[in-house]
Amino acid sequence: MLDRAGHTVDLSDADARFRQWMHDNLSHAADHFGLTVAGQASGGVEGKQWTLAAPLRKLVETL
Repeated sequence: MLDRAGHTVDLSDADARFRQWMHDNLSHAADHFGLTVAGQASGGVEGKQWTLAAPLRKLVETL
């Protein structure tokens, strides 16, 4: 990404924090439905929407 002066701006730290925030949201939603995130989440920006996908696994209660 370039700033207004045309200099390159490193957004890797901000991207990492945003990915972690999105992963935390996914984990919270999965927990609500009795699921768990079973793999690494991946995502990307398409247009103005951010998409996040990760494999989910149903939690099985043991008796």
